[in-house]
Amino acid sequence: MKLKGKNKYFWELILLTASVMVFLTGMLLSSKFVKKTSLDQQTAFFEKEIAKRVAGFEQLLKDEQLMKRLTQSRESLNDLMSVYDGPFYFYIYKKDANKQFLRFWNTGIVIPSDELLYSSRDEQVAKLPNGYYYSLRKPVPGYTDFNAYCLILIKSSFFIETEYFKNDFPFDKTMNNIMDVSLTPTPFAVKSADGTPLFYLKYKASVKVARDSELSVVMKITGLFLFFLALYLILAKRLAPVNYLNQIYFLTGSFLAFRIVLYLMTARWRSGEFSLFDPAVYSAGDILPTLGDLLINSLLFCWISVFVWNRLSAVTLNVYKYSKKTIWITGISCLVILIAATFSIAGVIKTLIAWSKISFDVTNVSSLSVFTAVGFIILACLCLGFYYLSRTLYKFILAAFKDNLLLIYLLIAVLGLLFITLIEKDEVVIFYLPVLVWLLVYTFVFTKEAVIYRYVQFSVSGTVLWIFVFSVSLSLLMLKEINKAELSLRKKYIEKLATQTDPASERLISIANKYLDSNYFRNNFKRLYDQQENEHMRDSIRNRNYIGYLNNYVTNLYFFDSLNNPLFNQAPYTVEALNNIIANKSRPTSLPDMYFYESEFDNFAYITRRVISNAKTGHLLGTIYIVSNPRKFAVANIRPELFKQFRSWEYSNSLVYQYAIYQDNQLRSSSKKYPFTSYLTPGQMPQRRFEIREKDGYNELWYRASASKVIVMVRKSEMFLEAITLFSYIFCSFLFLTALINLLMIVLSIFIGQRSVKNATFFPTIRSQIHGTFILINVLAFLVVGAATISFFVNRFEESNNDKLSRTMNIMLNELSSHETYDSVRTILQSKGSNEDLFSANVLNGVIKRVSDIHGVDVNVYDQTGVLRASSQPDIYSRGVLSDRMMPRAYYYLLRLRRVEYTQKERVSNLSYNTIYAPVGENSAQPYAYLSIPYFTSQQELSQEISTFLITLINLYAFIFLLTGLLALLITNRITGSFTVIGNKMKQISLSSLNEEILWERDDEIGQLVKEYNKMVAQLKESADTLARSEREEAWREMARQVAHEIKNPLTPMKLSLQYLQKAINEQSPNIQQLTSSVAKTLVEQIDHLSKIAADFSQFANINHVKAEAFDLHEVLQPLENIYSKNPEVTFHWNPLPIPVQVKADKTQLNRLFTNLFVNAIDACEGNTRCVLEVRERLDNDTVIISVKDNGAGISETMKARIFTPNFTTKSSGTGLGLAMCKGIVEKANGSIWFETEPGIGTTFFVKLPVL
Repeated sequence: MKLKGKNKYFWELILLTASVMVFLTGMLLSSKFVKKTSLDQQTAFFEKEIAKRVAGFEQLLKDEQLMKRLTQSRESLNDLMSVYDGPFYFYIYKKDANKQFLRFWNTGIVIPSDELLYSSRDEQVAKLPNGYYYSLRKPVPGYTDFNAYCLILIKSSFFIETEYFKNDFPFDKTMNNIMDVSLTPTPFAVKSADGTPLFYLKYKASVKVARDSELSVVMKITGLFLFFLALYLILAKRLAPVNYLNQIYFLTGSFLAFRIVLYLMTARWRSGEFSLFDPAVYSAGDILPTLGDLLINSLLFCWISVFVWNRLSAVTLNVYKYSKKTIWITGISCLVILIAATFSIAGVIKTLIAWSKISFDVTNVSSLSVFTAVGFIILACLCLGFYYLSRTLYKFILAAFKDNLLLIYLLIAVLGLLFITLIEKDEVVIFYLPVLVWLLVYTFVFTKEAVIYRYVQFSVSGTVLWIFVFSVSLSLLMLKEINKAELSLRKKYIEKLATQTDPASERLISIANKYLDSNYFRNNFKRLYDQQENEHMRDSIRNRNYIGYLNNYVTNLYFFDSLNNPLFNQAPYTVEALNNIIANKSRPTSLPDMYFYESEFDNFAYITRRVISNAKTGHLLGTIYIVSNPRKFAVANIRPELFKQFRSWEYSNSLVYQYAIYQDNQLRSSSKKYPFTSYLTPGQMPQRRFEIREKDGYNELWYRASASKVIVMVRKSEMFLEAITLFSYIFCSFLFLTALINLLMIVLSIFIGQRSVKNATFFPTIRSQIHGTFILINVLAFLVVGAATISFFVNRFEESNNDKLSRTMNIMLNELSSHETYDSVRTILQSKGSNEDLFSANVLNGVIKRVSDIHGVDVNVYDQTGVLRASSQPDIYSRGVLSDRMMPRAYYYLLRLRRVEYTQKERVSNLSYNTIYAPVGENSAQPYAYLSIPYFTSQQELSQEISTFLITLINLYAFIFLLTGLLALLITNRITGSFTVIGNKMKQISLSSLNEEILWERDDEIGQLVKEYNKMVAQLKESADTLARSEREEAWREMARQVAHEIKNPLTPMKLSLQYLQKAINEQSPNIQQLTSSVAKTLVEQIDHLSKIAADFSQFANINHVKAEAFDLHEVLQPLENIYSKNPEVTFHWNPLPIPVQVKADKTQLNRLFTNLFVNAIDACEGNTRCVLEVRERLDNDTVIISVKDNGAGISETMKARIFTPNFTTKSSGTGLGLAMCKGIVEKANGSIWFETEPGIGTTFFVKLPVL
């Protein structure tokens, strides 16, 4: 604290140091990231991680008792759980002759392959079906006929990659896009403990590698911002501590410099590789190239606007200080800035909705993303910044045009229309016209703000009303644009649906592929092994076969050899992935070898497969895949999902859209979730290509695809709900941003020394404390209710899933138990054939497939040893996503603990799901098989339910907040109204007037305060009476002394003169006549002086006798100027205002006021060769200030405090009542008087009077 006291830049230096530290930390993280992405670094990291897990494996083998129980199959549940889901996979095999049999396993994800089991190498890395694994084999200590295996996942590698199945490195997932595993030698070898190379690392080809991590980029941006903020604070405190305009210039310049540096550095940091700075998400020109840039610009705009308002809110535009031309230019400039800001912000809002991939369709929960939240923050920043900017501009606009509202409305309309006429696009003109109308309404409401606040008082600096206004306005603006975007998207969907179901599309593809048959590829297949010939052949096929269809379709070709190796394909797709798409995710078309594949809600493709074989030998040469998709839709993303249960974007599963397809007026297909008619009447046929119809609360989009084909896509009309939800989101965004701004202002006020840490408070007034309490209660209730309800949802969902799985399991068990081929099924399960034979067991698979399709779930059947014998999703296991072994914990519960049913959570890669297990048999104690039903979609459905609930909760609490806000308003108005009454009464307390007591009927806390106040008033009255008596007595005594003194002064020379005259008479002086005249003259002078004293006291006594009247102040000053300007010893300068100055006061007393001031000014110039008297006038809001300046000696410091005290004078003679009377006259006219003086230069008295 001593350092802070010595250095006035203490907090600024702290902030500057913090900025440098944050930036250097970002650079350090960037350096570490670059170093981390080095494969030399990664090889050492992999060796360390593998060694750590191998040490754990070896430590496990040293537990003799555990190994004894595991080898004898006597392990307890605790034994199983001690090795379950560990950092490595653990297996024990029993050796029998030349074979090995699995005795124990701790996972069902992967099982060592036969190549590993019978390999001559104990330590190696192998490619298993779902990834690359490090394998270590060691004999079990003390049991030579048992081998223990350790598998450590190096990299997951599924045969297809999906959202839930990522091919990544478990040790470091940030390296997924940078490197890959190689089993062929590269310079980067990962070695075992003895130095033997295990596998190799390599950089991925044609992959952009980020130079920085996201955290390092954020820290560097934050460091730069803090640096420029600290620079501003130092400049503002050093060069402009009280000059607000310079502070604004410094802040704007600092932020502008920060933004320019950020624009330049963004490319270097390659921030575009991060989703927030991806132009594909949002881009609107060079200034707003990405969503991240828009977010930064919006935050800076809001910051500057709030700062400008904070600095200029107390500044007024003095229209009399500047010329009329300057005032008009200022006013029109402010109007131009206001209109430009309004249209610019409205344009940005439009682009944010129409030009981006950000969804603001708040009633379609599945379409929302993290970018939606960022979008709402941006909207709040823009509108809040506009609010403070407009307040600043209106302050100058109203002053410039002297509150001439009609003129302001006219100028806004004219300038706005002028701006709109410069726009060429009609649709944009239609968008901006309502914006201009809104600006006029907003201006009207703003000018009536004082009237509104007169009846309703708000906290949070009065912004609550405007938050509501902007939330409603923005909701209406966005709702229109969102509906336009949604309608455009629905048209796209319906056109796609028409293309999907159009046989002509299939015929077009068939014609294009007509000559691309097996014979063509068989004759040219050798050319595909040469890269140049391969590329030439691809171009030739496209140009020759698809030249007539290039405008309609985009075609990609994928070539594979007989071993399924890709032949210079551009995309990393495999034969297994493409075959899986055809088998599980596509439907056959009317043409052979061509399939229709819908990859997303708005993406689909036609896939043609050609299997090329040798015509003579029949040996496979390779496989060709031709993928074609309509050009007007995005290229279909060939990324099949493994599990068929959950595809929320499918038309049949959509919670938002329903559709129907009519051919020749007959209903051909529909989603069956909406009551479509079975046929169309002539009156129902759409007359235009697209038509929108409202029916029973639903919005129907009719599309006439052809003369005979009509498609209808329906969405429920939820305009009211959408408006409420949108309002809730925007309102909450505003509240969050307002709270953040208040917090930042408190922190910054501490930094710049305007507030101490002790005095820093978020709610400085009782009103804001009550409002803040209600807000905090709402937020706390939202968090508690949200957490509790989500917890309830999760528990209820788990119970519901378990009940559903249990019912499905019972049905499946009944199916197997009552099936007519029960004996055959049991025989198949108890047979010892190969898995391939088991998978092809028609009877068992038929039962499983039928029940699976009926209930929409997957079913697996395991034999008594836990080996998979049948599955409704065989690809999951045959492709190695999961092994053919039952999960060990479930197997233990069913086999050892003899549970009749067991449910557990399981996880594969990024997918979590529930699985239920049950034994199958006539007697559950003697099962012949085990049944499992995995519920893969539980995670997605739970997320969907929670998201829907949170949106409902946000809507509910937004309105609860509004209701509680109104309640808080009533409560605070009632409480603070009581305080206001007490405060006003306290303000009126005066010793010179009668103080009224407060009448309070309620006996509450405030009533106690009122009682104490009334007691104080009574005591004050007594004290005032006592003081008044004392002051009156003292005043009379002082007045008597002053009067006696003033009368005594002239009486003394009168007495002396008379005595002298008497002596002269007695002595019969010869000049008696002359002496008599002299004495008479002296007596007259002294009598005049006595009269003046009497008049002064009389005037001072009659100050309170005021006769107020309205008149022009110049009527008083003009005669005085005529009198004093004729004085040859005085130079009188009067600079009157060019307009009449109407005041209401006692005209005679004002004349006496200025007479006294002029006389005092002339007297002060005594001793100067010439007296210069300068009188000036100026208007200040609703007052006029008259200054009277002289060139006298000035007033000394000792006299300043007593200058308006009665009976005090700086002259050798006088009553000392002149300036006291002046002060009394001004105060009776509701004005004020003060002075400024400089010794040796002169004094200036200022009189401030209210004008009419």
